[in-house]
Amino acid sequence: MAALSQHDEVPHFTGGVLAELIFVFPRPVIHYNSKGVVKDRFAAMPKATKPDVDKLARSGLDFLTMAGIVKDDAQVTRVTASKRFVQEGEVPYSLIYVREWEEMASVAAVQNLPQRGGGKAARRNELGVSDESGD
Repeated sequence: MAALSQHDEVPHFTGGVLAELIFVFPRPVIHYNSKGVVKDRFAAMPKATKPDVDKLARSGLDFLTMAGIVKDDAQVTRVTASKRFVQEGEVPYSLIYVREWEEMASVAAVQNLPQRGGGKAARRNELGVSDESGD
């Protein structure tokens, strides 16, 4: 999926959508050595500090509504959100991918993913969990 520029027409989704949100933050000064290079011990460090990833996701979904990409953020049926620090040569950014639900549903069908259902016993079986009590 290509990124939109300010001159592109904004897509408008009317059905269910899937959203992937990526938030890339600047690193604290302590992560860098005197030459401005990320210290080895901080290179793979996750961004495990505020803001919370669920609050970031909520703000991203609100943006989709305000921008008119979706009529209501209730249309989003699946969300994947992540946050991290910038890597060498990157600048901080936020990125939101949106796809129609049908596109992903057809991918799942092609992969023959198991269908859920059948209550607790079927779910335990799907997870490979045995239950001696039989309920």
